[in-house]
Amino acid sequence: MHYLNRFAGIPATLLLLSSTADAQNNALQFDGSNDRVQVALPTIFGNPAANSFSASLWLRPDGSATQRVFFAQKNVNEFATILLSGGNVPFFYVRTTSGQASVTTAGSLPTGQWSHLAVSWDAASSTARMFIGGSEVATTAGGSSSTGIDGMLTLGSRTDGAQPLNGALDGFRLWSTALTPAQVRAEALSTCGAGAPLVASWDFDVGTAGGDNTGLTTLPDGSGAGYDGTLLNFALTGGTSNWIASPVTRTAPALVFDPPLPPILSTGEDGSGYTGTVVLAAPPAGDVSVSITSSNPAEGVATPAALTFAADQWNVPQAVSIVGVDDAVIDGPVVYNVSFAVQATDACYGALSFDLGASNADDDFTTVAVSGVAGPEGDAGSSAFTFDLTLADPVPGGVSVTYGTVDGTAHAGTDYVATSGSVTFAGVAGEVQQVSVPIIGNLVAQGDRTFSLHALASSNPQVMLDPDQADGVIVDDDVDVGVSLDDGVVAVTPGQALVYQLVVGNHSPTLGAGTVHVTFGSAPALDAVSWTCIGVGGATCAPSGSGTLDESIVLPAGGSAAFAISAHAPEFDGVPLVASAQATLSGGIVDSQPGDNQAADVDAGPAGIFTDGFDGN
Repeated sequence: MHYLNRFAGIPATLLLLSSTADAQNNALQFDGSNDRVQVALPTIFGNPAANSFSASLWLRPDGSATQRVFFAQKNVNEFATILLSGGNVPFFYVRTTSGQASVTTAGSLPTGQWSHLAVSWDAASSTARMFIGGSEVATTAGGSSSTGIDGMLTLGSRTDGAQPLNGALDGFRLWSTALTPAQVRAEALSTCGAGAPLVASWDFDVGTAGGDNTGLTTLPDGSGAGYDGTLLNFALTGGTSNWIASPVTRTAPALVFDPPLPPILSTGEDGSGYTGTVVLAAPPAGDVSVSITSSNPAEGVATPAALTFAADQWNVPQAVSIVGVDDAVIDGPVVYNVSFAVQATDACYGALSFDLGASNADDDFTTVAVSGVAGPEGDAGSSAFTFDLTLADPVPGGVSVTYGTVDGTAHAGTDYVATSGSVTFAGVAGEVQQVSVPIIGNLVAQGDRTFSLHALASSNPQVMLDPDQADGVIVDDDVDVGVSLDDGVVAVTPGQALVYQLVVGNHSPTLGAGTVHVTFGSAPALDAVSWTCIGVGGATCAPSGSGTLDESIVLPAGGSAAFAISAHAPEFDGVPLVASAQATLSGGIVDSQPGDNQAADVDAGPAGIFTDGFDGN
């Protein structure tokens, strides 16, 4: 008999066939006339009062006359037989030296259809039982049985050839024990069978179904006990009284998951994974326990840790879940295994243990933050800005981050050196990596300028860049105090009233000049000098004065002091009138452009004798 696997498509790790496919899947049809198979009497029937036994077979009744399925007779007082009554109602008889036991059931086997039939005899309790389709049926006393010839076993008739079977047989087996209901169920539905010691096993896989099988008159015993049968009176051609095709199938033991387990299970730290049920594909001969264990419980966990299928609850679904476990570690997808360890007295199920590969997706994130920096520009090539990139949380295996500078009000090549590259973190929480950007200094008071360093990409998608950029502020450290002086005329005469406009200003938009000492004078000396002062942009100065101008003023960034100096031209002849002003910085402040710290105003004087002795007229 060829047992087919009804669960094709189940992953190979979840399915183990307990038998290999035979070359044929045949049965033997008996014509109801005189066909029978004769076998030497197995020893278990030598003393049925002391020997327990069981018989299991597949049967297709093709008629409804009274007929024998098998008959094992030591003598008229010691025999066992299965009979079908005129309505295909099965009877089981056991006769011992101590008496007779017989059982029958109210139901009948359908004509033209295959049914599984099994019987058992418990010698210790003198109990006969009957099973149809793998389940025990209620029975009543079955009366007595006629007998045949001593010392043999026949299939398909009484031992003397009477009451021949009109039907077909397949998968006939004998055991030297009274099978349990679980074992009978496994024998009927599972390719593993009952798992008990066999006395004889006839699979009927002989010849070509419905072909010319002349001469193929031996029914081999697959148990190895040597109880080969001899076919008598079979035509061995055509669709009757011959080897025929059998549709009988049984299911291979397997764990069947709904929905099916994937080849590789994906779980997640959000608790996602697999949730479903599992049943046994075929009934076992005993209870089956399954332990479910994760190789890394910190990443994935199975619930329950173990489950048990009672032999009679093999097809009742049991819930199974395998889900990811959350952690606070940036560890990426972690591979682990879930082991399904199957323990069973049924050897076929005991061989079904397997490991399921799994991968737990990480849902943790961390950041690399870019910190800004500000500093003085210095003189040419005299400074550099150092930006900090800080990793917030540990990252096993580390991470690399690329970076680059981007212009703002500061421009690469003029104010700083364009910089790009990458930094690599070992993965320690709080770890800082630094990027140095050279600053191009100058002596020009031009105000603060800004550029930025951008973190561009992370080698680990779970490491976010936030903030991904920060400014570098180049602080202008150049002070430029300028002086201007003008009286609005180019020539003067003695006693002429003059007004000089003196402006002292700080040209730096960002740096204050502090206290600046301002002086004003002329040659020849002016008469009746007085002045007023107005501070602009936060500058401070004395509001007025007279006589020599020698004042200290405060000049913030962008501030200026405007002096209006009133005077009269002195009596002079033949020389120009030269007025001058000077601004002097204090407190260690250095003017980046000291050339404009002073100014002069020159006016032509009246005609006269110049110092070279010539008349100016």
